[in-house]
Amino acid sequence: MTKDTSFGPVPTMSLLAFTSGFVDTLSFIALFGLFAAHVTGNFVLIATSLAEFRHGLWIKLLAIPIFVLATVLTRLYIIRRERHERDAAAHVMLGQVVLLAAFMVVAVWHSPFQHHEDSGAFFTALLAASAMAVQNTAARTFL
Repeated sequence: MTKDTSFGPVPTMSLLAFTSGFVDTLSFIALFGLFAAHVTGNFVLIATSLAEFRHGLWIKLLAIPIFVLATVLTRLYIIRRERHERDAAAHVMLGQVVLLAAFMVVAVWHSPFQHHEDSGAFFTALLAASAMAVQNTAARTFL
């Protein structure tokens, strides 16, 4: 069953796909190989980081529970809204926009990242992973 949004499923999915691809590419390049949108890619990179003692391991390790936590919180919010017969799509997408805007502001403020254990890099990575978790949950729930 396809749930329709005010934008329609095809334009919305196209925009979401572009957003996740852009954020994933940007985070991979700027944040020491972190896949913000595709957490499964981080499992592979964590394994190689452990085997070869590469940099950026802590960012990848921390991104996974943050992604899961943001997914759970987003889903709980959606369920709560649905139980009260209220639409959650606009709120969830607005939440993603806020997280993406915060990700961009923090990234610009702290860039260029000199070291993989820089607090600015960590905070930027967590915002990116949170935004992509919200998008992932929204896409699976609403579209």
